[in-house]
Amino acid sequence: MCGRYTLEPEANETLKRLFDKANLRLEESAGVFPMPMKKIATGEIFPSDTILTLLGDKATENVGAYATRWGIRSKSLVINARAETLLEKVTFRPLFSRQRCVIPTNGFFEWQHGNKKNEKSTKYYFGLGRSTPLYLAGLYRVHEGELESVIITTASHPSISEVHDRMPLIIAQEDLRRWLFDDSFAQKQLQREMPSLMKDSLC
Repeated sequence: MCGRYTLEPEANETLKRLFDKANLRLEESAGVFPMPMKKIATGEIFPSDTILTLLGDKATENVGAYATRWGIRSKSLVINARAETLLEKVTFRPLFSRQRCVIPTNGFFEWQHGNKKNEKSTKYYFGLGRSTPLYLAGLYRVHEGELESVIITTASHPSISEVHDRMPLIIAQEDLRRWLFDDSFAQKQLQREMPSLMKDSLC
């Protein structure tokens, strides 16, 4: 799964540009549909935070930086969609065909739980280096005047699997537009092996 990640716009010129564009859009909308009211979160990002998200307009094939709320509100807050089963889910199947998105990050966290009772879990940070953006595949929807999003997860690469058996579905920077606009390409990404990532122990 993916339960936390980071956004540090100052660490990368591209992230800073996208962050500024999304915040400007928020200011211009002043909370009017379909933008959430809160400003985009930075640092360690938690479920329900307002997050930086790239959305594509299929009619024009324009890509824009927006703010969405991380999590789809249902009986509980749903923050992830499994790549292996999302096309079978009533909630996610229509979103995959029409409303895919990309969530720019610097990296994400996973926890390795101890085998013994009361043993402390170890927190790990995964990425390509904090100054290199990591783009996570997602889905979004409009609900009660707000944009909501989930992160797609898949089986872990061996560089992560000793810590957790799941990880976010990562899209290469050069493939962002194809993920957003090419349905056939996007479906193939659901089965793609993930890249190797660097790991830092944060304890």
